[in-house]
Amino acid sequence: MKLPALFHGLYRDVKRRTAKIVTRIRKGDDWIALVEAEGLLDVDTTPGLVVMKGPSSLLGGKPHFQAWLLWLQFRAKALDEDRQDLIEAVFQQSLTRPWSTLGLVSYQNHPWFYAKHRYRPFLRAVREYWHIYAAVGARYSYGVPEPVDLWTLNNSIHYVLANLGIPGDDLRAPLPPGGLAELIDRTEAHLH
Repeated sequence: MKLPALFHGLYRDVKRRTAKIVTRIRKGDDWIALVEAEGLLDVDTTPGLVVMKGPSSLLGGKPHFQAWLLWLQFRAKALDEDRQDLIEAVFQQSLTRPWSTLGLVSYQNHPWFYAKHRYRPFLRAVREYWHIYAAVGARYSYGVPEPVDLWTLNNSIHYVLANLGIPGDDLRAPLPPGGLAELIDRTEAHLH
């Protein structure tokens, strides 16, 4: 999996860089192009964890991928300015790339899914990119030094699936034989 170089570093440094991107988003700039202009780093060959929640002092002051931060910062600013149009545009744009969809997967970003109309588009994107996320293995962290796989972390996928009728026990268990797709298909079966 490749993640933006902009997201790699100490929390405080990434926070400063992503805050600049948030300002540019609010001015109408192409934020995906801005983020990708810094280049992408391969998680397999770049040291550090894929951090999905923070900040944390437990990671030893080493650089990691802060995969969640941009969406948390942006949503807070956009809500302060009552920019629902921009929130919706950023959400839709986020679903176009594995790295940007991953930002929404962080449980700290589950408030993006208070709007239920975002459930299905999000699940379609997650389903498309899941093999990329799963291939990373146990490199995800909620700010602690013991990494796990993405499914094990409490995340926005769990939040959306729970709101679509998947029982909590199923979300805390390992994925079923059909993987994440099987759980998503079960939510669609509830619609009929």
